Amino acid sequence: MNTINKRAPGRREKVYYNKGRQLDLSAFEEAKNILDSYRPFKKDMLIEYLHLFNDKFHGLYAKHLRAIAELTKISMSEVYEVASFYAHFKIIDDVFLDFWVVFEIFRKKKKTPFTPST
Repeated sequence: MNTINKRAPGRREKVYYNKGRQLDLSAFEEAKNILDSYRPFKKDMLIEYLHLFNDKFHGLYAKHLRAIAELTKISMSEVYEVASFYAHFKIIDDVFLDFWVVFEIFRKKKKTPFTPST
């Protein structure tokens, strides 16, 4: 997290930091490489950009949605709204994947079968 010390006249020194989802530089480079042939970026091509990522990564990760938002100069919320509106896009939550990997490791150590609760 990047912090910046800013001083405003007549105010105490306050530490500012970036809020919201931060840009992952590796995902940004991947997005630049994938979308390089589509320059200049247009807002009405957002669905096509999302299709490229959905096909390549078998889903849309939040880090890629953030990179698309940065490249196309569209807000993150607008990119997420478009991606979540269409049923054929698979939005993958990174936090859920982390939980699932830890759960699978725990299950294999205990050698218990997975039984979903209903």
